[in-house]
Amino acid sequence: MFDLKLASESELLAPDFFRETTAVVRAWLAANPSFDGILKQLPALELALAAHVKNHDSELLALTLVALERVNTNASFDSLSNTNLAALIFLNLRAFQLTHDARFQTAVQRVIALAKTRWDEENAFFKTSAMDTTNVFDTDANAQLGQAFYFAWRALDDQTLRPIAGEVLGHMSRVYDPQADLDEMEELPSRADDSSNTLATRAAAMQFFLTASETTGRRTYMTRACILADDALKNFDLAGTFDERAKFADALLRLEQFTSITRYRDTARELLKNAVAVIEPNVDTASLALSIEHANHFPLHVVVIGDVENDAHAQALWFTAMNEYASTRAIEVLHPTQHATRIQALGYLASDKNAARIAQAYNCIGTLCLPPVSSLDAFREAMRQVRKI
Repeated sequence: MFDLKLASESELLAPDFFRETTAVVRAWLAANPSFDGILKQLPALELALAAHVKNHDSELLALTLVALERVNTNASFDSLSNTNLAALIFLNLRAFQLTHDARFQTAVQRVIALAKTRWDEENAFFKTSAMDTTNVFDTDANAQLGQAFYFAWRALDDQTLRPIAGEVLGHMSRVYDPQADLDEMEELPSRADDSSNTLATRAAAMQFFLTASETTGRRTYMTRACILADDALKNFDLAGTFDERAKFADALLRLEQFTSITRYRDTARELLKNAVAVIEPNVDTASLALSIEHANHFPLHVVVIGDVENDAHAQALWFTAMNEYASTRAIEVLHPTQHATRIQALGYLASDKNAARIAQAYNCIGTLCLPPVSSLDAFREAMRQVRKI
């Protein structure tokens, strides 16, 4: 259940790390780095967008958008890795959601068009390039591109993207099926190594399942993310690089929002605490700093209670929530009867007897939740209010 209070200073993890890293990133952006340099530091742009929203820093936003536009204009997209393409899809979509600037929508469409040239229609997965003739499934890259396609499907209302993302999701489910012998399954491509079980790749797969749950409204995908997390916590050495730990911690923090399972948050905070203890803030620590900010103030958790399959108003609330900017988020769709246990665990029905009849949305940032809203105008006003905190 969400607490209607702000976290105290004593509860914050490394409270100065995000601010100090943001200052370093600001100075780096102000120095007009080359587009190649920016391309190597895309997490720094993600952090800068989040810092703008947190601090209402219009100057930082302007610097960030100039840098992103430099990449969009000058980078040779054909030569980029699939993971870079996925990162650019997310960055441009978030910039578009934040600014409604059509330049970033156009950039997303351009990157997606290129990614589609790497789609193997026969095997239903992304290859490393349009010329790639191997039959090797890159788990990490496919997880990231599949997640980006699910996000773009909703943000751009591009119906061509969901089937592609769904095919990759099917492969991902089989990759992480403990009962499957992958080398003998004809419907799956082969894998050259065991890269699917690195900490970073496991995090990418978890995020993929969570975004699938968020954009389709199917909580079964969230359950698969739990299975991946529980297996990693039981069997993995979590002492990876600080970047790997940041990615895995971020996935755990998002999963905790969907499940209210505190051990995910506790483990994430411990991973981040250990990482930040041995490193100084710099441009390279942007992903770590952003994860720490997410641990201290999760930026957006929206719960829509209603029948989104049959109630147009409930569906409109859900779609509006998905078009709100957040550096990470958890958007849950809960049917009043099918998900009564989850709703009750969150404490919503106990406080609002109308929740079973009228579609409502609850907006939460960090540990602060606003009262439920039922109209789109009220939802947007709630988001404006919560952004001011």
